[in-house]
Amino acid sequence: MSHSTSSKECVFYNIKNRISVVYVWIDAFGKLREKTKIFNNDELNVGCYDTEAGFVQSMYRLPDWNFDGSSTGQATGDKSDVLLKPRYMCFDPFRNFEKCRSYIVLCDTYNQDGTPHVTNKRFACAEREHEVQEKHKLLFGVEQEYIVYQQGLPYYWETIQNPVKGITGIQGQYYCSIGCDNNFIREIMEAHLEMCMLAGLSIRGTNAEVTPSQGEYQLGELSGLELADQHWLSKY
Repeated sequence: MSHSTSSKECVFYNIKNRISVVYVWIDAFGKLREKTKIFNNDELNVGCYDTEAGFVQSMYRLPDWNFDGSSTGQATGDKSDVLLKPRYMCFDPFRNFEKCRSYIVLCDTYNQDGTPHVTNKRFACAEREHEVQEKHKLLFGVEQEYIVYQQGLPYYWETIQNPVKGITGIQGQYYCSIGCDNNFIREIMEAHLEMCMLAGLSIRGTNAEVTPSQGEYQLGELSGLELADQHWLSKY
C-alpha cells in the first residue's frame, strides 16, 4: 500500500517554549474576572523564577492587555475597552507546570487615556503604601473566614434551621473539628490550602470555624499592598 505525502510541512510547537498567563482583575461589583493569554518564550523578557524555592522572585515583563468593560460594569458600549496592567504574579496551581509554564497575574484597571479606572482601588493603596513604608516597615496578616454554599444552603445542611441529622444550635463541636460528622468541608479546605501553597502564596494556616461548613485561613506576614494582592489571589 502506498502512502501519499503532502508538500506542506507540518509545524509542531514545543509546549515547553510556550507560557500561559491568566490575567485576573476586579470588576465593578467586587468580583474577580479572568482571561488567559498564551506567549512564546521569545515574546517575553524572562524574569527570574525559582521553582525549587516555590515562588516567583521577579515577574516576567508582561504586556498590558485590555477587556470589554461594558460586560463587567466598567465601561459603556461606545467606549468599552478598559486596560489591564499586570501587578502581582504567582504560579498557576491549576495547570500542570511540568507540562506547560503557567502563571496567574493580578492586574489593576485603567482608562484608555492611562488614568486609573474609578474601580481601581489598588492605585491609591500603592501610593499610600509607598509613603508609609519609607518611614515604617510595617507587616500585616489577615484571617479570611468563609462559608461554602450549595443550592442556597450552607453545604450539607438539611434546612437553614437544621445543619445535619437533627443536630441544632450546637456550634462548639464544629470549631477546629475533625471527622465527617463535624467538618463537612474538609476536602475543600485541604484543596484550597494545597492550591495556595503551590501558587507560592504566604498562607499560614487553616481551620474549621464555629458554624458548620465554615472555614478560615490566614495569610501573612507581608506589606500591606502585597498582603492585599495575595488576599485577592487566594480568593481566586
